[in-house]
Amino acid sequence: MKSELETYKENNAQQSFQIMSLQDDIKDLEELTASLTRIKSLKNTSIQSLERGNWDLTERITELENLLRVHLIERKRAERKADLLEKKLAGANRFTPYMSMKEQEDSLDSFMTKDKDEAILVKNFERDNTFHFEGPKDGQKIWDKCQQDLIREEKQIPELDKPPRSYNWETKTARSHYQKFLSQLSALPSNSVEPTPAIGEAVKDSILETGANEQSWKSENSQSKISQVDEDGKAFKQLEKDNKQETLLDIQQNFQTVTTQRLEEKIQRLQKQLSDLKLSNKNMKTQLTRVNVLKDKTVEKLRESLTKVEAMKGKAAMETDLKTTVDSDEQEARWDKKKIHQMLETATPELSTAKSTLEEVPGKQEEVCFL
Repeated sequence: MKSELETYKENNAQQSFQIMSLQDDIKDLEELTASLTRIKSLKNTSIQSLERGNWDLTERITELENLLRVHLIERKRAERKADLLEKKLAGANRFTPYMSMKEQEDSLDSFMTKDKDEAILVKNFERDNTFHFEGPKDGQKIWDKCQQDLIREEKQIPELDKPPRSYNWETKTARSHYQKFLSQLSALPSNSVEPTPAIGEAVKDSILETGANEQSWKSENSQSKISQVDEDGKAFKQLEKDNKQETLLDIQQNFQTVTTQRLEEKIQRLQKQLSDLKLSNKNMKTQLTRVNVLKDKTVEKLRESLTKVEAMKGKAAMETDLKTTVDSDEQEARWDKKKIHQMLETATPELSTAKSTLEEVPGKQEEVCFL
């Protein structure tokens, strides 16, 4: 019984130690599950934030794509406008020599009209010369003055009014008409009678009228040139503006392409991170399921061991109760034995006396028989 009780005590101590170790394992598993749930929640929040960022990036990409389409449309419009302006500029460049030729033709026409006016003036002078007669000295002065005015006006003709080489024969004819008119003017005072002051005034008026016509023609020509230059300047400014817009569109498009590429790379990185996080989350889920299974198994084992321990504790309690009963019985037996021993010790003299009396009885019986 003592050996069994000692073995029960040893088993109880081992089982209590196992229970404590299992409780520690349960605490560690609970902490591990708490950390895993915390990590899972963090992973979920990070996945949600990444999905939100991915959604924002997709929206930004769609906005940039729409903006890129708009810029491409604007660029096409600018290219069409530039083509039209180039065509207009080419037409203007083709029209510019035509305008210069036209201006040269206008200058030739002006020379012709000048020659016509001078011829009319000569005719009027000859007609007036047939009706009026005065001294040659005053007429010579007037003709000299008129000739000087004509020479001065001839010197004031700008270089732009000169015709091109293709029209040299026309200029030669105009110059010949002009020189003829001058020779007629120089020859008239020597071949005719003195002109009157009215003739001089008529000559001055005709010269002034010719100069005014020439000045008006020059002003019109300069205004047309200025307007043409302004139009060309406007066209060039528009072309420069369109070129600047095109370069800005190219720069903006290049920037948008670079930005789009960077965003695509960032999206790819985020998608890779998202896939990695999903994979890690999946691995954590599998690990969590394994831990839960292990926890369930450990809890089941603990329950079984607890039931065994409780059964062993009940058995040990029963054995201890049995031992106590046995001990009490032994103690009672000892007490009984002591009582019996004491009773025997007290009864021993009595027995000896009784024995002696019994031994004496047969002698007495024999004595009685003899009597």
